[in-house]
Amino acid sequence: MTTLSLRALNRATLDRQLLLGRHPMTARQAVRRLAGLQGQAPLAPYVGLWTRLSAFTPDALSDLLTARTVVRAAVMRGTVHVVDAADFATFRPLFSPLLTAVLDTNFRRGLAGADPAEVARDAAELLTGRTLTRAQRMSKLPASLGDWSGEEFLRIKFTFLEGEALRQRLGEVIDEAAMGKDTTGKPVLRDGLSILFRGVAAAVPQGFRADMLKPDSVLRNERVPIVGVHDVFSGGQQLTAAIVAKPETDRIERIAEHARKSLQPDLAVGRHTGLG
Repeated sequence: MTTLSLRALNRATLDRQLLLGRHPMTARQAVRRLAGLQGQAPLAPYVGLWTRLSAFTPDALSDLLTARTVVRAAVMRGTVHVVDAADFATFRPLFSPLLTAVLDTNFRRGLAGADPAEVARDAAELLTGRTLTRAQRMSKLPASLGDWSGEEFLRIKFTFLEGEALRQRLGEVIDEAAMGKDTTGKPVLRDGLSILFRGVAAAVPQGFRADMLKPDSVLRNERVPIVGVHDVFSGGQQLTAAIVAKPETDRIERIAEHARKSLQPDLAVGRHTGLG
């Protein structure tokens, strides 16, 4: 019997994980070979496949996800992974006790008195055939509320670029930087940080519009733009709206604060790289 050295064991493990070089296999073959990729952050599996495959493109994984050939779901360690759909059907029952314990530990108070089968049934009805943002999920009202049943108390709408339209707009940002001016002839900065900020500005959603249901005794489906709340809502209605919308508004404030800190240039780095 041959005993592997630590170095040989290390290299064998890296090879099993396709990390010793890029390989000429498809995205699905790699996902199956690895028995799943960490997908807690949505972009992580794309980076993971790009580092492993010689001809990987983002659309290769996106198409698999759209076709449900691979799925992004909670499985190993109770965290989200990208797994081949056939493998997921095999793995999921094995991890059910762990996932049930995680659900009970983290959401026991919020699910007190709820029937898990009924929650799963409602979730399937809500999500089948469409994707909801976190804001939509958190603002969704339960059934049995008359005209409010299934409505979003706080509704936020916006438009965003994706696919070819997004690639075209980002290409325009690069072209403008190369020429030193935008389409109106206005000069633009050409350093890396300025290009990054302009790229982010081009990619983020635009045209935000927000409204909320007007609380009243009969729960009519009457919506009021956020900017008009103070003029239309009574004091009691404003208090009710603030209480109902607080979880989502708190989350929006946390995201905004995180974004502000993330995009704030590091002055020390700037001085050392010539950006400051």
